[in-house]
Amino acid sequence: MKAKKFTLKFLSVIAIIALAMSALLGSLGMANNVSAAEKSYFKAGDATSKTDLVTPIVKHGEDDVLKIVTKNKNDTAYYQTKVAANDLGLSFYMAEEVDNVVITLTTAPYYVNYEEETVSTAFTLKKEGGNLTVVAGSGETASSKLTGSAYNKDTAINLLFKVENNKLGVSFDGTNYAYTASEEAGAYVENFDKTMADLSFGINYTDSFDSAATPDTTTGLELVYIDNAASETSHGHRQTFALEGEATSPKAALAVIDLDDTFVKQSDDGALKFIDGVPYTLTYNIYSALPSATTVRKSETILKSDTASFYDTNTSTRKAMFYGNDPLKIVNKEDEGTVYAEYKVDLQTARDYEQNEAKAPVYLAAYKAAEKTEENETVAYKLFKTALKNAIKDVKVGSDKTIEIPSLENLVSSDVTAYDKMDYTVHYIRKDSSTSFSTNSSLKVPVTEAGEYYFYVTFEDEFDNAMNEDMFHKKDSEGKVTDEYDLTADYMFSFTIGGEAEISVKGKNNTETAAEDWSKGVTRTAKEFEIEKSSGDSETYELFYKSGDEWVKIEKYESGKVKNYYTDMYKSSAVKYTDDDIASINYNGERKFTPNKTGMYKIVCTVSEKNSSQVASGETFINVKDVTVVVPATPTWVEENLASFIFLVIGGLALIGLIVVACIKPKDEELPKNKKNAR
Repeated sequence: MKAKKFTLKFLSVIAIIALAMSALLGSLGMANNVSAAEKSYFKAGDATSKTDLVTPIVKHGEDDVLKIVTKNKNDTAYYQTKVAANDLGLSFYMAEEVDNVVITLTTAPYYVNYEEETVSTAFTLKKEGGNLTVVAGSGETASSKLTGSAYNKDTAINLLFKVENNKLGVSFDGTNYAYTASEEAGAYVENFDKTMADLSFGINYTDSFDSAATPDTTTGLELVYIDNAASETSHGHRQTFALEGEATSPKAALAVIDLDDTFVKQSDDGALKFIDGVPYTLTYNIYSALPSATTVRKSETILKSDTASFYDTNTSTRKAMFYGNDPLKIVNKEDEGTVYAEYKVDLQTARDYEQNEAKAPVYLAAYKAAEKTEENETVAYKLFKTALKNAIKDVKVGSDKTIEIPSLENLVSSDVTAYDKMDYTVHYIRKDSSTSFSTNSSLKVPVTEAGEYYFYVTFEDEFDNAMNEDMFHKKDSEGKVTDEYDLTADYMFSFTIGGEAEISVKGKNNTETAAEDWSKGVTRTAKEFEIEKSSGDSETYELFYKSGDEWVKIEKYESGKVKNYYTDMYKSSAVKYTDDDIASINYNGERKFTPNKTGMYKIVCTVSEKNSSQVASGETFINVKDVTVVVPATPTWVEENLASFIFLVIGGLALIGLIVVACIKPKDEELPKNKKNAR
């Protein structure tokens, strides 16, 4: 009996301890409010190495906020799902120990021929003179910077983002926006429906910040919400981090819908433009508001419009025909009151486009000004030419060889038909081979023979309205279009393809470890390169000096330049060469120079094939020392100095002949016999 009572008492104690532990753990969990379902909304680190970042939900006044503290000083925190950057709202508190925050939105590029797959726009938020300021890009101009209200650690900072002229902008009040002033291709973002972007916060702390600080001892940023449709008054797409009741995870906001851009253009007011009686295939992507959240799937959505007929039950694409201007909605299939996206419809009449040349596709301006120079080329035009150059690189002639024409999407416009839906014809000719252009519809140019090729592309919309070709023909003195082609027209492109001969370049001392030793201040000529090329192929040389990890080009010296010509050229260089420096180096533009500094030099030889864009290059390295370097005789001296050697041998033989002649004693002269007798 005693044993039984002891057992009951023991079990009771265990139960009490278990309940206490459970309560303690529960209270600890509620104290930090760490989401049980999602312990990490962010990753932290750099572009190449990221790890999960625990972001507890805590209180800041009355707000439930997501606390973001990076483990290492000046790390970046990356949100783990995409946001809609062209109508984005962010709200957060910034701690006093934070010096500035760099908010970066990484999106798809606007220009299809841009060399990178993404573009990143950075916005720097900081405290200046007690006020908040935000700078777009590097803050090149006054329009790239905004000043907001006074900084207060207990006042949430609200920022709004939108896209204007394909550039991302930021605002404090939704009225004044700051945009980067950069005109580089990487400053422009894709913007058809939603500009979906990766969001990151680069948290830069003050100098007094302890790099060993932890989320328990540091505040950093406290995120109140991310709003993927900030202009909506309903705020249905606003993701907060409020915890309802006993929940340990916030409720996911409405998912974001991003329409595909291949089926229709948008009108100026954002309405989708459709033509009555024309079937459209509608496709879209869907993005959750929270990372890893259980969100709506595409199969659970449906398209709705009271003035459209829908057919094809495939959930990834829906075909529709519109006959009115009622809005197009994407809703929940089970609850049509849940609207994920809604679009205005601008219905056009088909007869306005049928056989209407005025509605035919047109090319956009290739230049920003009347003067047709490379400096005035539009970004899209310049990128296309670069892409074309890359497309012909390493292509040789052959019966099955073709040049793939890069996309012209950013260069052509249609009132009614998206680029991918237009028909096109490629017109091409090899110069001097024919007087008429051949055509095909494959966006390729066959290159069966070496030579110079010309081509242009014409487009046709879905109503068979063809692009006017007058721009590709010359005009007579009266301004009338002739049959003669204008090979200098803006959208008449050319390229040159070489034959089968290969070109190659190799330096004798082609690695830094195998560099040739030279002496400072001694004029030398680098060893010749091993070059394989055809007659007429050009070769150029460039001289570089290594400063740290950077190679600084040394200009060829030309006397007679204005004072400080070279000094000004190198003002922002890693090495500040002056006019006197360049004169003392006296680089001849090929392989000869006089080094004025110790260190590593290299000469780069580049060979360009005359009948194509193909190039080949090689390097030779030179290690310049302060001590005198004994130049060893090269085993190929005779080969490299054949003419001199021949003359030396001839001169040596002649000298030997003279010496031999001088050393031979002449014979005594014999007198006639009668003269001997006379003596």
